[in-house]
Amino acid sequence: MNILKKIAGGLAIAAILAVQPVQDIQAAPALNEENFDYDWYLEQHPDLAAVVPADDHDAIWQFYQTVGEPAGWLGRPSKISYLTKDEFDFDTFLAQNPDVYAAFGTDYDKVYEWYLTTGVYEGRDAQAKSDGTNARMKIYDIADSITDRNMSTREKVKAVHDWLCIHVAYDYDNYLNGTIPQSSYGIEGPIIYGKSVCQGYALTFQAFMETLGIENEYVRGEATNSSGHTGGHAWNQVKVDGQWYWIDVTWDDPVPDRPGIVYRYTYFLISEEQMNRNHMPE
Repeated sequence: MNILKKIAGGLAIAAILAVQPVQDIQAAPALNEENFDYDWYLEQHPDLAAVVPADDHDAIWQFYQTVGEPAGWLGRPSKISYLTKDEFDFDTFLAQNPDVYAAFGTDYDKVYEWYLTTGVYEGRDAQAKSDGTNARMKIYDIADSITDRNMSTREKVKAVHDWLCIHVAYDYDNYLNGTIPQSSYGIEGPIIYGKSVCQGYALTFQAFMETLGIENEYVRGEATNSSGHTGGHAWNQVKVDGQWYWIDVTWDDPVPDRPGIVYRYTYFLISEEQMNRNHMPE
C-alpha cells in the first residue's frame, strides 16, 4: 500500500507542474464548407445518408449548420485538409512514388493537385513536414482502429482513454531533469514519440474527441496531489449523453509507466464536484 501511495504521489507531482502558456496550445481549424468531412459525417448518420446523395455537399453542409450542429451531431475537418500544400512533404512522396515523379517531375502544383484528386483515393500515403500535422492525421487512423459508429459515446471516450494510458508514458525522466521537449507539451509527443506531460495528454484527448465528433473542452488550472503539492495542470471535459463529465487521463496513467495496462479509472467521467476536490480550473 505504501508503494502504491508513493507511485500515485509521484504521478501527481509530475503531472501538475508541466503546463505551458495558453498561446502554445494547438487548435483544430474551424469547420467550413471546404474542409468538412462529408463522407465521415454520412457514415455516422445513416438516416441522413439514406435521403441525401453523398456528393450533394451543399445539402449536407446546410443540414449540418441548421440541424446537425444544434442537435449535437458534430462534424470534423477531413483528414486530408490538414495536409496543405505548404505542409506536404513532396520530396518523400516523390521518392516513394516514382511513377508520379515520372509524370510530373518536381512540378509541386501538379503533384499536389494529383494527390488530392487521385492519389488519396488510390491509398497513396503522404506525409507532412511537421510532426504536429503528422500526429493530427495519425489520430484519424488510430480513432478508426479503436472505435466504430455502432459504439456509444461513452464507449468511444473509454477507448481513447485506454489507448492513451496503454500507449503513452509520462515523460518523467525529462521532467526530473528539467529537459522536457516541446513535443511532450503537444499532440506529437503522445502520438509520434509515445511521451507526454499533462498538457500533451489533454490536448491529444481533445484532438481525439474532435476527430470523433464528440463535444469537449480542454481545461487548464491548478491541481493538488495526495502529497499536498499544488501547481499548474491540464485536463478535459467531455459531453456524454447530454451530460458534461470531467476526465484526467494523465492522473489515470501510472508513473513510472506500466506498458500495456490501464492503471485506473479514478478520473474517468466523474462529476464536477468530484473533480473539484483536487482540481481547480482557471
